[in-house]
Amino acid sequence: MIPVSVLSSWKGAHGWTGSTRQQFLCGCIDSLAKNIEAIGSRLIIRAGRAEVELERLVKETGARAVYFNRDYDPF
Repeated sequence: MIPVSVLSSWKGAHGWTGSTRQQFLCGCIDSLAKNIEAIGSRLIIRAGRAEVELERLVKETGARAVYFNRDYDPF
């Protein structure tokens, strides 16, 4: 398993993504990364369009399946 988080390139470009929300998201990702490291793996963090970054990661790792969680934000 290869845990990955893809950060959208639009961060900070919309009024509803204020600094408090960004700090919360960064804290959550940091906590997730530490928990994953505690079990002997690591969180891959990419930035950009999810479909592009996931396709790149699949090619780099030879992954045979991708499981994801959809973000229901408007962007």
